[in-house]
Amino acid sequence: MPDARPNILWVFADQMRGQAMSCAGDANVRTPHLDALAAGGVRFTNACSSYPLCVPFRFTILTGEYAHSRWIPALDWRMSPAERTIAHEFNDAGYHTCYVGKWHLNGSIPPGDAKGINRMPVLPGCRGGFTEWHGFNLRNGFFDTCVFHGDDPTPVHLGKYQTDGLFDIALDCLVDRAKNPDDPFFMVLSLEAPHPPHEAPEANLSRVRERGIQPRPNVSFALPTDGAAYPPGLRWNEQRATNTEIAYYAQIENLDDNMGRLLAYLDHSALSHNTVVFFFSDHGEFLGSHGMHSKQDPREESINIPFLVRGPGLATGCIQDEVICTEDIYPTTLALAGLAPPSPKPGLDLGPCLRGENDRLSRDGIYLELVEEHRPSMVFHNAPYRGIRTRTHLYAVLKGSPWLLFDLVEDPYQQQNLVRSETHASLRRQLHARLTQMAQDAADSYTFGDPDVPLVQGT
Repeated sequence: MPDARPNILWVFADQMRGQAMSCAGDANVRTPHLDALAAGGVRFTNACSSYPLCVPFRFTILTGEYAHSRWIPALDWRMSPAERTIAHEFNDAGYHTCYVGKWHLNGSIPPGDAKGINRMPVLPGCRGGFTEWHGFNLRNGFFDTCVFHGDDPTPVHLGKYQTDGLFDIALDCLVDRAKNPDDPFFMVLSLEAPHPPHEAPEANLSRVRERGIQPRPNVSFALPTDGAAYPPGLRWNEQRATNTEIAYYAQIENLDDNMGRLLAYLDHSALSHNTVVFFFSDHGEFLGSHGMHSKQDPREESINIPFLVRGPGLATGCIQDEVICTEDIYPTTLALAGLAPPSPKPGLDLGPCLRGENDRLSRDGIYLELVEEHRPSMVFHNAPYRGIRTRTHLYAVLKGSPWLLFDLVEDPYQQQNLVRSETHASLRRQLHARLTQMAQDAADSYTFGDPDVPLVQGT
């Protein structure tokens, strides 16, 4: 008789913002298969990446810990082989664990050598405990990607567009799992799309190109004058905009095409009745909003991520506006398999929200952080921030000083920074005090300044 414990499948993208789905209202993209996943399960509209960057996000979903607990910098960090991950928990519970795709937890990357690092295997002890391995550290090149299978040190070229090839591997793994219905699995499919370089198959590019692009209302080519930009950094420009947006959305539509293949297999196989599917992303992408591109900043286009969950016993067609964070993924995943974290973790189990039992969690906001940017050429070099995102507001401090305050109800595109508004001084102090307390509760040694002395632009 098949094991009653559910299979768990994580599919997660890299740099896909939460707004970039048809079901989220983005007119620039067509995502019928992600929309169907959302319609058959639960979609969180306020899902946030607590530290909107690749490496710290991956660390947190695998361990359930805050990034500051290991002082994780922006990039170039290797997870210790001694770290206990969610894969170890599933292994001990008798699950088969499998990892497919980008790892990005294997240390520093020589500047400009993403191809070279893609040809180097991740050693067995550095794979976070996954027993089946079809991965690579990273590539950032979608038509030239190699994957390593098991302990074989030979790089195997995918020979096709990366997203297509990784879904091929994942589907082969699922076919194998369907042959063992009494052997539950935890599988991760980690994609690089729609991360730069923004490359996509011509069929996807032409579809988006023909429709054209409608920029978000907060896309700008001018430098903000309200103190919200720090520092000017990597600015957007009109020449960059159109081609990048077309390719970005084409990458997402290709990903959606592949999700259609995967969901169709699950729905017509022996796995259909007993598999929980998660779809999410590690962080977003500005695409010119606020005049910026890329991520790291705590505004919505950077921190808001897609978060869809479908599975047996879960609500269907549910749109959930509870504010959730990266730290919630670990305990939620374990709980859906009837497991518990080995020690207390900062995140919450979202099970009640997923089952439609309760749509409110026992907290008033989530904790945002950028621990360290050690690269001198990057925007937040020597400028760490902390923030709180509630259902109605975003407040952030930079280098300890009040920096951003947005009313997300009245100003959903975050175009009016209220941090210097005397009318909102009481709210600023209240959020500053709450953020300071959250840092203490999280054992974070970040130093907070005076709530009445906002950041001086450029310092």
